[in-house]
Formats: sequence, structure tokens, C-alpha cells
Amino acid sequence: MTKTYIISLKTNYKFIAYFESYFEGIASTISSFEAEIRAKIDPEAEDIWMVESYFDKKVDYKRIKKDLSDYALENNLNIISLDFSEIENIDFARKVLDDFRPIEVGGFYIYNSAHKDNLPKNLIPIEISAGLAFGTGDHETTSGCIEFLSEISLNTPSHSDSPSILDMGTGSGILSIAAAKLFNCHIVASDIEENSIITAAENFKINNVADKIKLFLADGYSNDIYQNGSYNLIMSNILARPLIEMAQNLADNLKVGGTAILAGFLTDQASNVIEAHLNAGLKLTRTKEKNNWVIARLTK
Repeated sequence: MTKTYIISLKTNYKFIAYFESYFEGIASTISSFEAEIRAKIDPEAEDIWMVESYFDKKVDYKRIKKDLSDYALENNLNIISLDFSEIENIDFARKVLDDFRPIEVGGFYIYNSAHKDNLPKNLIPIEISAGLAFGTGDHETTSGCIEFLSEISLNTPSHSDSPSILDMGTGSGILSIAAAKLFNCHIVASDIEENSIITAAENFKINNVADKIKLFLADGYSNDIYQNGSYNLIMSNILARPLIEMAQNLADNLKVGGTAILAGFLTDQASNVIEAHLNAGLKLTRTKEKNNWVIARLTK
């Protein structure tokens, strides 16, 4: 079995671009992320971040360590820690499929192809393929969104006769599938990641709801989202920062009387996310907290 070799470098946020530049061209993949999560949404210069560089072939760690030390000295950079590791390459999609166990949440039974037999008759089935996109129902944010989704009605007087739904940041498409099976309506789903679009399209097909959902590869509220009209329900399980940045866009696309379900942020980020949507004209109706993750339901 082949291996992947990893160099993990911890530094301050202000130096991230320098180290990413160093690894560009020599590493097959580079990933940067916050190493010590803080309450603030926007990163600050002294925040602690990690740069992880992945290599397909074994590298000379001692040489790279010396080069990085010299590079940091020349550019007045700070290396907090530097670690080397290697992992066995595995088929992550297959591992997800093998490890996944059926989940019951919000009246739904979420399973994969290995558990097709003996589906419970009292629950709505959702089959999820082994894909690269986020959202199998086992994460707190996804399950919380599904619970809220199962509690709302789109047949109240404040909604139109033909309600429409937007799933912003669809991931695996699980929320769109749940909505399609709950409500007989038009659904628009979008995501910024091509892998998510591929996985969601497959999941829509195997759940026989592809004809109810328009799927777009888009960065936020693109023209395709606007052109499909305003929405009775907007679901967005992404991250705190894009939720805040798109709060006004969400409000502009939500019908009066409509509902928004938001997730993907931690308890210490919740006040910032919710405040942005209150400032955009929405009203908070309820929140759930699951293992330090918050799911919020708002109305317009």
C-alpha cells in the first residue's frame, strides 16, 4: 500500500501566505486552517494556524527542515512547531461506506447501499452514497437541520401555494433530499465544490428526487439563485464566516413569512452569525445546541 507524507507547520496567521508560497510547486496538496479556534470570526495576525503539506513521494525531511528554518530567518517568520508524519493511503469513500451505520433522525432513516434490506416502514428513507461531500446525517449540524426541517410546515397562510426551497451549500444533498420527500415543491441546491455537486447529483438520482431539484455549481447567491425567485425556505449548513457575509443575500431571497435554517457554526460564533441575520431583517425563533454546534431557525 502506498503512503502519503505530511509536513505540519504551526505558525501565526500573518505568516500563512509565506509558508504556502514555500510549499507551492513541491507539495501535491496544501491545506491551511485555524489550529486554535477562537471566538472571533475574522482571523487576526497573531492567531495560531496550521499549514499542512502533502507529498506523494517520500521527502528529505531534514533538508526541508533546514530550508524552512533558513527561509523563516531570512523573512522574519515564526515557526511555532514543525512535525513530520506519514499515513497509509486508503479509499476514503469506501471507508465511509463500510463504517457508516443507519441513522434515525427527524422521522428519517438515513442509510447506505449496504443497509438496503429491511428498511423501517414508519420512517422516510434516504440513501446516501459514499461520496466526498460533507453530510451523511451523523454530524450534529446535519441532524439538527433535519430535525428543524421535519418540524416546519410550508402550507401556512404566510406561504405561497407552490413553495420553493433553497439549499445553499448542499454538500451531499441530504437536506434537499429530505425537503423533497417532505414537501411537493421546487428546490434549488447549490455548492461551491465540484465534488459536492457530483455527489449530490448521484444522491438525488438514487433517491428518485432529481426531477424536483435544480443543482448549480455556484459561489454564494449567484445569478442562477436569484433567477429562480424568492424562497419560502432557505437552508444553509456551511461555516460561520460565509453565513455572516451572505446574511443580507439570504434575507433578500427569503419571502416574507419564510423560514431560514442555519448551521455550521460553534457556540462561541453563534452571536455573530445570528446578529448578522437580525440586522438583515430576520427574527430568531429557535436554536438547538448539539455538542458545541448551534443550529438556528429564523423567520422573515
